[in-house]
Amino acid sequence: MAKTIMTDAEKLAMKEATQDAASVLIDDLQYIRALVEQEQPDAGDIRRLSAQLRRIIVEGDLRKIAAPRTGKIEIQAPDLRAIYRANDDKPFAFVAADEFSTHGLQLGTLTMEHGSGARTIPGYQPGARVPLRTEVFQNQRVLCLNGNWVSRGDIIKYVANVAHGVHSGEPKESAHLLVRQIRHAMTIEMINASPGPGIPPLDMPKINFDHQPVFSPEDPPLQPNPKNLDVALIHLLSTAQLIVLSPDVILLEKAIAEDG
Repeated sequence: MAKTIMTDAEKLAMKEATQDAASVLIDDLQYIRALVEQEQPDAGDIRRLSAQLRRIIVEGDLRKIAAPRTGKIEIQAPDLRAIYRANDDKPFAFVAADEFSTHGLQLGTLTMEHGSGARTIPGYQPGARVPLRTEVFQNQRVLCLNGNWVSRGDIIKYVANVAHGVHSGEPKESAHLLVRQIRHAMTIEMINASPGPGIPPLDMPKINFDHQPVFSPEDPPLQPNPKNLDVALIHLLSTAQLIVLSPDVILLEKAIAEDG
């Protein structure tokens, strides 16, 4: 079904209806940009970031505010289609399918196999981007355990509604239980070590992964230690980075600043 094109009167009415939300969005984006530019953002600040991301992406504020101002809005996200095809062909033990910068590191997609050895992923190009509408960006699958995926939206809602971002509670969705399992299965710790003989020590990630499913009835605590990188918080951070770096979002910010 073709989308209805808004009239000028409808655009004006929608613009007026979203005036306050647009002002809040500008404030939120400034806060998010300052946070993601930190070399070692505080875990508590990232946890609280789930409130802004839930409102901006899951509840649709970004889309609603953009509609009467700049029209459609897209996020430049990693192109993960080749990884999905590879997982459909043979499920991975684990995938963290995103790209982000933190703790002085540029981190890309991580895959782990059942058993020894790795495989090539035909068609996958690290760094490749694809424009995604906000709804599709929210539903982009970024974490996988034993062939089962969770999306950006799942992670945002898990942190916001379960892991003390906005509320504290028990997981009510299967995706949230899967995020719990993933957080138990994978831990990342920043350590100071030498990468090889004769090379001075430097900070580097130490990744621990348990291939066996974890059925703990409790969610792991969100560690305040900046040397411990929680996999759910990392993906909140990457989602936030992609949003504030996207040209359409920057264009929307400019339009709001110039004309409300």
